[in-house]
Amino acid sequence: MPKTYAIIYGFAEGPKNAKIFNNFCKINGYKLVNQPNLADIIVAHSGGCFLVPKNNDAKKIILVNPPMCPKKRYPKTFYQNAKIEKTNIKYILYWFWRLFISLNHNFLILYKLYFIKNNLLPNSKNVIIIRNGNDPFICLNCYDKLVHAYTIFDFPGVHNELWLNPKPIVKLF
Repeated sequence: MPKTYAIIYGFAEGPKNAKIFNNFCKINGYKLVNQPNLADIIVAHSGGCFLVPKNNDAKKIILVNPPMCPKKRYPKTFYQNAKIEKTNIKYILYWFWRLFISLNHNFLILYKLYFIKNNLLPNSKNVIIIRNGNDPFICLNCYDKLVHAYTIFDFPGVHNELWLNPKPIVKLF
C-alpha cells in the first residue's frame, strides 16, 4: 500500500488550505513529502492539476476539480465560488496573500490554462479525476471527452471540498 503523498496546490493555494486534509492523512498513516516526483500518490487540486510532473514515481495521481472550461471567465467564476462556499473574510485575505507570495506558481497555471490548452492533464492509466457537483469551475460537457481516457468520480460538494472533507479522497489512496 502506498504510504507517501504530495500535494500540488491550485491557484493562490498553499499549506494552510490543506491543514484538515494533512491531519486526516496523518491519522490514516500517510506521510506528506514535498517532492511530487518522489511520492507514491500525487494529489493535485484545481489549477495544480496542470503542474503534475511528467516524470514521477506515483502509483496513483488524483486530480481534484481541474478547471476544464475554456469558455469560462475565471475572475467571475472566483466570485461565484466565493458566494457558493460562503467564504469568510479570513480566507479571502489568505487567498490574496497567497496570490502574491506564489506569483511564479500562479503565473504558470494561468499560462498553461490560457495559452497551452492542449494536453494539460497527465496522461496515464493511474490517473483519477474527481469532480464536485457544486463547482463553478467545471463544465460537465468538457469532461465528456475525458471519460474514455480517465477514471472519473463525481462527488457532492464545492470546489474546495477536498480541503474541508478529505475522507472520500483519502479512501481512493
